[in-house]
Amino acid sequence: MQARKLPVMRTDPLVANDSISQYSKDNIRVNCVCPGVIETPMTTPNMDVLGPAISIAPMNRPGTAQEVADCVLFLCSSKATFVQGSAMVVDGGYVIN
Repeated sequence: MQARKLPVMRTDPLVANDSISQYSKDNIRVNCVCPGVIETPMTTPNMDVLGPAISIAPMNRPGTAQEVADCVLFLCSSKATFVQGSAMVVDGGYVIN
């Protein structure tokens, strides 16, 4: 799981940097969201496989689609008008382990 996630986390900010230069002059913000293990109808049958990833995350549970959506809503809101070029990790602390 971690080997798959790290290339995404390293690539998305680089893509965002090019986009930032291009779109900032039009007041368009470019950010990305990097979700961890999220409980969905697709992942629920595989929770036994995902268990080890969940157990090393400090929150010790999978995230919910609503929690990821809340982060996206924040980034799209007027409360994040100065957030630019950010990769928001929504993984319950998985990447810090």
